Amino acid sequence: MAQRIQFRNDTAANWSAANPVLMQGELGLESDTRFYKIGDGTTPWNALPHAILRTLDELTVALMEDQATPSVPDPGKLKFYAKSLGGRMMLRQLGPSGLSTPLQPSFFQNFITIISTNATSSVSALGMGVTSSGTLSHPAPSSVFGYMTNFATGSTASNHAGTGSVSNSFACGLGGPPDEGGWFFAARLGFPDANYDNTGSSTGSRIFCGMTSSAITSVGSPNPTGNHAFFQRIHQGGGIEDENWVFLTKNGVDPADRQDTGMPFVAGKVYDFFIFCPPGKVGEPQAPIYWRIDNLTDGTSAEGMTDENLPSPGVYIAPRFGLQTINAVNRNIRMQRVYAEADR
Repeated sequence: MAQRIQFRNDTAANWSAANPVLMQGELGLESDTRFYKIGDGTTPWNALPHAILRTLDELTVALMEDQATPSVPDPGKLKFYAKSLGGRMMLRQLGPSGLSTPLQPSFFQNFITIISTNATSSVSALGMGVTSSGTLSHPAPSSVFGYMTNFATGSTASNHAGTGSVSNSFACGLGGPPDEGGWFFAARLGFPDANYDNTGSSTGSRIFCGMTSSAITSVGSPNPTGNHAFFQRIHQGGGIEDENWVFLTKNGVDPADRQDTGMPFVAGKVYDFFIFCPPGKVGEPQAPIYWRIDNLTDGTSAEGMTDENLPSPGVYIAPRFGLQTINAVNRNIRMQRVYAEADR
């Protein structure tokens, strides 16, 4: 006769009353609930986490934790896993090629804005019109920058270049009904010039990328007016000389909060920028804003969060980026895409 294996089992009430310590790897089953626990040799029953036995047709919701990128699957197979991207949990897929990509949210359900490169002296936009500054061109693709739109400032002091949505249409926190507000921002920018630093008094550049209530002239100050959540880098003779990217937040009233990301700004590199502002909830404090920045050229990353001087609840902002040359030197910034998304 075949051997039988029986798990240790009892009712949930009896398990709780006895509160035993299961051996390492020992399984204890609640016979009336179908929940089970697995021991570790030291933790009492009541302190162990539950799991539940389900059949495939009962599995309606999969709970997944943030994971490192798994190993590449065999040919003909696909792996799905959960991964945080700038503080936002997303489902990703990994195929046999080794390419890992997040699954795109539904365009018909979410409110989106996409600004992308094209082949003319302008950019393409979906979801919202754009306003650009500077001279736009499309250099030949390269191994470092790929195919991008180049935005060139003029050769006059305080000249700007960049682009962004014409209308402020994304809100932080609560401005009305429950769960209103919140957004996700992503952009890829390149910096083709040999140097963006100052060479003396009143020289250098200012750069920003993210969400702002102001036009691209927001780069003109370390404490710009309006409501903001964006990455910034200033290198000005006689002023701020950032060696790293800074994450700036401002609520329209208080002085801007500038958080050092620890990610160096290096000319000639391509960066991915991510910002996540979770939706607000009635009766709860405004959620922190999360950020992530990737140096795609060197394969380095930095991420963090802040709850300091966040954009005011109900104030609408928009995805934008810009470069200002402080002295009369032509400077360039390149863009492959800018994206913003909200669930309403």
